[in-house]
Order: sequence, then structure tokens, then C-alpha cells
Amino acid sequence: MDIATVTSAEFAPHVGDTFASTLLDGTELELELTECNDLPASPRMTQGFALLFRETSHPAYDQQIHALRHTQLGEFQIFLVPVGQDERGTQYEAVFSRTPSATP
Repeated sequence: MDIATVTSAEFAPHVGDTFASTLLDGTELELELTECNDLPASPRMTQGFALLFRETSHPAYDQQIHALRHTQLGEFQIFLVPVGQDERGTQYEAVFSRTPSATP
């Protein structure tokens, strides 16, 4: 998967799936993709979308790049930011945005 050109359509069918990650300290995480939402376009951003993951077995980690693995999407790096915590675990968000191409 080319993370630079990925779209929400590639992730949407995998809502509910588990993604694995190994942190630098060797901690193994399992993150469930809970949401895949398109973001409204603006003059500064086109084709934006956000992914929301939930991790249930560890305390919240700081924002960082995760190497995620998925059975169908393969392995890729993604920047995850903790955005909430409740009795069901920690939520992490990844936001993808593209800027409009410059025209000469």
C-alpha cells in the first residue's frame, strides 16, 4: 500500500478488523479500526479522511509512528495520535489529507 496515495475507500471495508503493531520497546498492540470518515474538502485540502482505532489492553501511548500490519492491506507506517480514553480502551486517530495540486 502506498500511504502517500491511499484513500478512504481502501480502508472502509476493513472497519472492525484488527491491525497489529510492534512498538520500539517490543510491546505488541492490536488496534481495531472502528471508523473511517471522509473529511470535507476545502481550498487547502482535498481527499481528506480520518481513521479511528481502539486499543484495549495497554495504557495510552504518546503520538508516534506505528508500523501496522493487516492481513489484506499488508504492512505500512502510520502516524497515530491518542484522542480519547474510556472504559473500553484508548482511541487513536490518523488523519490523511492532500493539498490541491499547484497549477502554473
